[in-house]
Amino acid sequence: MAFKMKYSSGTPFHFHGGDPAEHTLSTGEIDPKKLDYKTTETATNLAGKDIDIAGTATITVPGKEVERFAQPGTPEYAEWEAAVKANPSIEDKYKDREVTVTRERNYSQGQTLYPNPFKGMANYKGVVLERNIRDSDSLPAPTIIRAFKTANDREGYQAYLDKHGYKRRRRKPENQKSELVGDYNYTINN
Repeated sequence: MAFKMKYSSGTPFHFHGGDPAEHTLSTGEIDPKKLDYKTTETATNLAGKDIDIAGTATITVPGKEVERFAQPGTPEYAEWEAAVKANPSIEDKYKDREVTVTRERNYSQGQTLYPNPFKGMANYKGVVLERNIRDSDSLPAPTIIRAFKTANDREGYQAYLDKHGYKRRRRKPENQKSELVGDYNYTINN
């Protein structure tokens, strides 16, 4: 006798809401693009909005349907029981299993970090430095430039550039700044 299961909210085929058919491909595999993800990591884009760059979704996948042709007490049934007793992993494909799907994508605003010339300094040329400037090992270029400009030290800035082999570049206008948002990479952990 074959056991057939139809979908209802109480079945083990539960995708945390909705019809399971909505979350699978026509081949019966999980479609990671159709799952509801819980955001685990965000980033702020150039427009100042938070975008999700990582998330997880947990789903329960039902085991294979058990078809029993042998009735208890028959030699075929005894053979099946002996096989399962010898190798319990045979039944694993018939059990429900929980699957976690993670998605991640790269996000970059094209901001490079440079060695901090102000590391450990409380002030520089009479200017009190912000805590994030004096405590960081590396800083983005606009922060370093702002600190040198506030101290009105063009020579110090040029000496910093020369020391590290950097060249001055013209600043990009705000409307020409770029950001890179990659496609999601999905990982299915069985």
